[in-house]
Amino acid sequence: MLKYPVYVQNITNLSDARYCAGMGVAYLGFCFDVHSGFSQTQYYAIKGWLSGVAFVAEFYDSNLDYILKTIEEIKPDFVLLDAKNHAWQSQIHIPIIFRFDVKENLHFFVPKESLVLVCSSNINDNITNYGGLIKQLVHDYSYKLFLSFNFDNHQIDTIFSTYLPFGIALTGEDEEAPGLKNFDHLSTILESIEI
Repeated sequence: MLKYPVYVQNITNLSDARYCAGMGVAYLGFCFDVHSGFSQTQYYAIKGWLSGVAFVAEFYDSNLDYILKTIEEIKPDFVLLDAKNHAWQSQIHIPIIFRFDVKENLHFFVPKESLVLVCSSNINDNITNYGGLIKQLVHDYSYKLFLSFNFDNHQIDTIFSTYLPFGIALTGEDEEAPGLKNFDHLSTILESIEI
């Protein structure tokens, strides 16, 4: 069990999915963009092994028709959309997590109290560079934020006490070979917030 809600994005293999579910990760994301290389067949094969987690269909560069068709077919619990596509929310009838890149979308119109994943396209960006913005998103807009930055496992408790996010977001990685997986990139953070 984990102290905080965790969302792991871009799951591509059963090893990551089972490890995350076993550790108590609440949300597992799978990218369904046409060019992602991840199929519905792979999704169903992974989903069949898991219970007790929310499944997120992630879309970064797909059109609305494709998104609607895909979510109708796979029936995820949530959909992840780029915040610039906020106008599509009236046509999507499952909960949405809006993705907000601090480098790209500084002005957007996502409804208050929405689930929002805040990230930076610069993988080396530190959360402290955007502390004021993150606090504003929580306090002024009442967003439930998942923070996705280059975290150090020793700073997670401080991040939660300072910025008051809903949770954190991590990213899955490809397997070296089927069944051969190193979980260090996930375990460092997840083990630091185990109860």
